[in-house]
Amino acid sequence: MSETKTENQEIRISRNDGLKWVATHADGKTVELDLDPNLTPREVAAKVVEDSQHFPEVPHKRIFVNDVRLSTLKWETFTDAKARPVEDNPFDGCLTPKPVIDRLTEKVPAPTEDNPERQVYSNRANSAVEAAIILVDSRQDQPKPEGSKVGMGFSPADKRVGAYYAAWIKGESGPNKQGNRLTGRHLSRARKLAKKYKAQIVAELKAEAARKAA
Repeated sequence: MSETKTENQEIRISRNDGLKWVATHADGKTVELDLDPNLTPREVAAKVVEDSQHFPEVPHKRIFVNDVRLSTLKWETFTDAKARPVEDNPFDGCLTPKPVIDRLTEKVPAPTEDNPERQVYSNRANSAVEAAIILVDSRQDQPKPEGSKVGMGFSPADKRVGAYYAAWIKGESGPNKQGNRLTGRHLSRARKLAKKYKAQIVAELKAEAARKAA
């Protein structure tokens, strides 16, 4: 597989004349994928998601796959080829605000030819953002524990977008009933929300730790 840039938001994967898998970016750059020709479209998408060397940002993108052996017309769409959740507990070991923020903003190297120091948010960080949104939404309208100074759920100003993102992540809305990934500006906005509600995240993590220790 040759190197390619991944600044664009779309990757289309199809077969060339020799039936080998080829990935084409929105800017027209194409790279031939060294993959088994017998893989299914979903398996191909999963392989590309896992290829952090050549496609470091693919988990945040829309992946389209067209297998001419199955259909010359239908493109299958994958916002993430992996089933949710990516990790059972992306906040594992986080019981204070700083580790929570660190986990939400964790970055990994994703160098390009033009920017060898480039970094992107890690898969674990993005999973933590989605887990945080679900966690805060689950507290919505719940009674506040006696003596607690921590809020319950999203504020009135954030409640609508928080509920919308939680439903999308859980698959209650959106194309995939098993769960959908946040991408682009929605992921960025959700990350800001998660950081804003870090106290609630910490409270829930401590409560869960106490339940496990009991």
